[in-house]
Amino acid sequence: MEPDAIATEIASLLAYGSGGYNWVLEFNTITLDAIESGRDKPKKYGRLTSKDQMTLQNTMMSLMSNPQVARLMQLQGKSEAEQRRAAMSMDFCDLSVDVLAVVNSMPTETKARMLGELQHQAKTGDLGLMMAMLQSGM
Repeated sequence: MEPDAIATEIASLLAYGSGGYNWVLEFNTITLDAIESGRDKPKKYGRLTSKDQMTLQNTMMSLMSNPQVARLMQLQGKSEAEQRRAAMSMDFCDLSVDVLAVVNSMPTETKARMLGELQHQAKTGDLGLMMAMLQSGM
């Protein structure tokens, strides 16, 4: 689709009173409730344990066995034009469903510490290092 057609399609999906509009309202309400809860009763999570790191490695290996993830990994060294062409032919909805299924299968405590670690890395400016570690399978 052309960019204008995409914008028109998105606008129609999110028009006042539509299912998309109502979903966004509900999502924003949940997000704001979570922010308020985090401010009122913040939770502290420890750093990643060696068991968490092993779980993350296994998770990354599982993700890399997904053909679309493997394809994305192979594109890293390619030109921007090749990356753009390949991205246009990928089904990111299916990929997102696959990635979320794998991530959701991780233990809740590991996911909590992983998000805490990402927050810590973002605050210290080491987010790039964290992403490189995840990408390499730790």
